[in-house]
Amino acid sequence: ITYAVGYYRAPTFLSGVADETHDDYDAVTIYGVGDYCIVPELKAVYKSSLLDNSDNYPPANPTAWTFWSPLNSYKMLAVDEFIGSKTMGNDVVLEFDFSQATACTMLDCDFVSVLMEQIDNSTGEVIHSKRGTGSTFGVLSWYDYFYNPLNKIYQMHYEGFEWHANSTLRLTFTGAVSIGSLTLGIVRNMGCTLYGTSVTFEDESSITSSLITGFRKVTRYGYIQVIEAKVRFDTEEFNAIAQTVKRIIGKNIVFIPTEFDQFSEMIILGYFEKFPIPLDNPAKITTQTTIIGVA
Repeated sequence: ITYAVGYYRAPTFLSGVADETHDDYDAVTIYGVGDYCIVPELKAVYKSSLLDNSDNYPPANPTAWTFWSPLNSYKMLAVDEFIGSKTMGNDVVLEFDFSQATACTMLDCDFVSVLMEQIDNSTGEVIHSKRGTGSTFGVLSWYDYFYNPLNKIYQMHYEGFEWHANSTLRLTFTGAVSIGSLTLGIVRNMGCTLYGTSVTFEDESSITSSLITGFRKVTRYGYIQVIEAKVRFDTEEFNAIAQTVKRIIGKNIVFIPTEFDQFSEMIILGYFEKFPIPLDNPAKITTQTTIIGVA
């Protein structure tokens, strides 16, 4: 039996982030209720649910152990049901293998500033550099300057990097940092996002009432984000679009609408629930696709 936890691409270098200090799991140790351990091969923290808990490998014994979270350094790389926790640190530096990638996206993040550098591994030369801030800056009027606060930026997407066969992406943050999800990849054009696209926030909390007392119990789960995207592309792009959909269907993708600076709240990490491609026009194909957000 093989136990696994999925993560996005891990950095090749990391500083400024401290992992939890619990001991690694040991089969001969007797754990009590509420004790923690680390399963290093899964980069995960588990919490004991039993008294006299020993010789129970945590991933194989869900009644004895509760999966608590990925390690702090891996929280930003978590996939699917483990998305939601944040990697936290101070003056963080990350380096990633950036061969054949062109974009970087950070969601649910909080930071002061970040310097993004693409480095040629062969020469050590910085071939692309971009600095970003964790808040809006610049004003349109004196009123804004004196009375309106700066707004925080909770998500950042940048796709101006060069296609390169052998490069490193270095992210250097200043000050306190928290990152919910960090993904690297290649941007694929799936057509033009049209007006008629919508974003829906669905509350997944629930309320149950006691049949005896009538008291209500509220279980709060937060919300999910659903994008209903109206997309148009040329009919001659049918094969290219269909091949791209086949490669990414069932996998997490970052959806980025056109003019994403204006509609940045529609940038989500999610998956296509459906992507119909109707052949009803000799020149243009218009479709309505659904993206279910996981972050």
